[in-house]
Amino acid sequence: MKSFRNKDTGVILTPQNKWVEEQLEANSEYVEVGAKASNKSTEKAIKDYNKKELVAYLKTLGIDANEDMKKDDLLALIPEE
Repeated sequence: MKSFRNKDTGVILTPQNKWVEEQLEANSEYVEVGAKASNKSTEKAIKDYNKKELVAYLKTLGIDANEDMKKDDLLALIPEE
């Protein structure tokens, strides 16, 4: 399944069904995470996420994280692709 990040809040959603995925694809407030979009300026690199965004992203991956952790520690929890 694809994941989508809200451009304003940075919250990442991973829809569990095709209909919701299609709705997020059609919504201009969301961008697919990891997508090779033609408008690269709207997509931040993971290292540029703030702590709140990193925690939200890690939680979507099922990784236990919180904002009390250092940013470097949060980045270290991200699995290699």
